[in-house]
Amino acid sequence: MGVGSTGDGTVNLDGGTLTIPRATRGSGVATFNFNGGTLIAGNSAAANFMSGLSVASVKSGGARIDSGASVINVGQDLLDGTGGGGLIKTGSGTLNLNGVNTYTGSTLVNGGTFGGTGTIAGPVTIASGARLAPGASIGTLTLNHVLTLAPGSTTAIEISMTGGITNSDLVTGLTGVSYAGTLVVTNVGATSAAGIVFKLFNSTAPGTGNFSQVTILPSGTGSFNPVTGELTIHAPLTINPPFTSGGSLILTGTGGTSGGNYIWLTSTNLAAPLAAWATNSLGVFDGSGSFSNSIPLSPSEPARFFQLKTP
Repeated sequence: MGVGSTGDGTVNLDGGTLTIPRATRGSGVATFNFNGGTLIAGNSAAANFMSGLSVASVKSGGARIDSGASVINVGQDLLDGTGGGGLIKTGSGTLNLNGVNTYTGSTLVNGGTFGGTGTIAGPVTIASGARLAPGASIGTLTLNHVLTLAPGSTTAIEISMTGGITNSDLVTGLTGVSYAGTLVVTNVGATSAAGIVFKLFNSTAPGTGNFSQVTILPSGTGSFNPVTGELTIHAPLTINPPFTSGGSLILTGTGGTSGGNYIWLTSTNLAAPLAAWATNSLGVFDGSGSFSNSIPLSPSEPARFFQLKTP
């Protein structure tokens, strides 16, 4: 089993751990059976982590995949090997399932990011501290069962609007969904006007619960309707170009909610996750939704980044 292999082979992962950079086949027949063991993506794991096998089955012991710190894509269809086995995802990295996955057990994401553009037959749970990011850039993830987003989880969605046409990541096929945690929406297109609606979740049953926080990046405000699975954009928040005065950074802008609260977050690492950004200061939008803040600068720092967050 491997890129250059010519023979036939079967891996029965019935227990223990197996660390590999990639699972694929050459010209032979390659079969991979998940049955209780853990498949670990090695430090040099390929982005195209598992694909091209003759058969990959999830048996009663289930599949356990540890992404490590890597971003790995499984284009291979993970088939139902009888017994109702499911999948547990661990590791701080990303696992994208892009195939037609017919295993019928539960998918539990205990860490890192889970997403892709594939289809999953069984129920999916995103645990506290884990992240759901459907699609590849903007794309669709099909979950043909119930989705549970636990308190403390994060759901990351991309939206765009070009020429008046809206587009967004979508989780579809759902028979039910329970919302909790934080919704982080990144606008990768033109600025969306107030009142624009994006469909993020498509379920045959109304959703229950709701996100405790909705964050629009790079700026803006929005509200989520758990019954319809839709995000509505409110007045876009505009941050003016900053300038310095007397050793302080002056940050101003408009488009906030009159009398609403906001928080300036700061970090020396632009790529740090939102949870790692520290609170710099608190503020309240004035009656017109405008704001102005003076933040002292430290000459010893080579760079510092700021982000405006609204509850």
